[in-house]
Amino acid sequence: MTTIIQEIAQTISKNFEEELQKLMTQDKDISEFILETKKMMDQIGVKLVKESKERSRDSELFKRMVGKFMIFLWNKRKSRN
Repeated sequence: MTTIIQEIAQTISKNFEEELQKLMTQDKDISEFILETKKMMDQIGVKLVKESKERSRDSELFKRMVGKFMIFLWNKRKSRN
């Protein structure tokens, strides 16, 4: 399973190479290369924000589950005494 960092590194590497090849082999302007690179970085930013939101949500759910479990254990312990 690839991590988000590995995925981003692959995306940057692949996209940069493709756009650089287009710049060298086709009659493209450097500004087009820069715009394509910016689009790629924007897409990566969206992925990072989405990933961080998901992890944050998962973290909150985990905290709630642990909290409820601890309350359950506490109540169970109290009922034994």
